[in-house]
Amino acid sequence: MHIKLEKKEDGIKYEASFKVPIKFGHIGAILVENEHHKEMYVSDIVLDGLSNGPLNIICGSWVHSNHICVSNPSGLRRLRDEELVKLRGNGEGERKHIDRIYDYDVYNDIGDPDRKFKLSRPVLGGEERPYPRRCRTGRPP
Repeated sequence: MHIKLEKKEDGIKYEASFKVPIKFGHIGAILVENEHHKEMYVSDIVLDGLSNGPLNIICGSWVHSNHICVSNPSGLRRLRDEELVKLRGNGEGERKHIDRIYDYDVYNDIGDPDRKFKLSRPVLGGEERPYPRRCRTGRPP
């Protein structure tokens, strides 16, 4: 249970009471959940009543709200559609390792016809041989 103690120009001070079991051990971290509807800044946390005195934890961090409110689903639909267009790719250019593109291509780099004609292999994945397919690499034949 949180009780607002005082509101000052530099912020609001909250107090919470809870029990820690005797065999809990040393406190190494604190999980802070923000139930307000907007983010809040936590400057520090003081734990009083411990056997070896108060524990001061300097946080200095923003804690985002646990609440998510969607008021315009059609706006999200438009953003999702834009993301899908990016993910599908446009079939051009060489893919980089970090690209998140799901764009199919043919196997056009099997064999080594530049070295010897006997080493050439047919392209797999086109209209004549539709499968297997692979994700597009953009590498030249």
